[in-house]
Amino acid sequence: NVANRLKEKGYDKDIQLYGLLHDASEAYLCDIPRPVKKYLPEYRKHEINIQDMIYKKFCGKIPDEKILSEIVLPTDDEVLYEEAQSLTNNLNLWAGEPVKIEIDINPIHPELIEATFKELYTELTL
Repeated sequence: NVANRLKEKGYDKDIQLYGLLHDASEAYLCDIPRPVKKYLPEYRKHEINIQDMIYKKFCGKIPDEKILSEIVLPTDDEVLYEEAQSLTNNLNLWAGEPVKIEIDINPIHPELIEATFKELYTELTL
């Protein structure tokens, strides 16, 4: 996940926590693919509001836009590219030139994902 990748890059726990929670609004709204999302400005507005509330509640503050745009989101792109490379046959549809990293993508049962998420959240907030 993004938080683990940020840890590998040497970022502090605050940045890792932003990475862990960067898509948390999807627990309240559905996950919409980026190419579609750009045509839904109202959705994006609500997504930002919910995401900001999540950051305030669980991180104590909303991260600086620079942290998100220069650290968290590019790392998310790296992980997303690896997921696409592992799970699809056609990366020709990919927009832009993603950064390639080497990670293994292994399907995990949802209950294990939840437990791992909670464990990582606890580790990052203690």
